[in-house]
Amino acid sequence: MNKENQEITFKQSLKHTSIVVAIIMFLRLIKKLIFKFQETKEFIHELLSSKAPFLYGMIVVCTVIIAWVLISLLCASLYYFYKKIKVRVIKN
Repeated sequence: MNKENQEITFKQSLKHTSIVVAIIMFLRLIKKLIFKFQETKEFIHELLSSKAPFLYGMIVVCTVIIAWVLISLLCASLYYFYKKIKVRVIKN
């Protein structure tokens, strides 16, 4: 089956963009760990030496997850509409 002739769905575009966004976020984390190690080390030290490290850790994790979901939804919507418009232009 040819991928270009296949009908694009929002679920497919959400799946593809969420994977891409997760990879980009992971690569940015690796870049920050390598090139800005001192800043990351200070952040972790502040996190662990706080009065409620579990609470602050959960806030950081929830913030990352919410950002990932929102960016994925935004990019998936843009990608879906772009593909729909592209298919209509090609058909006409």
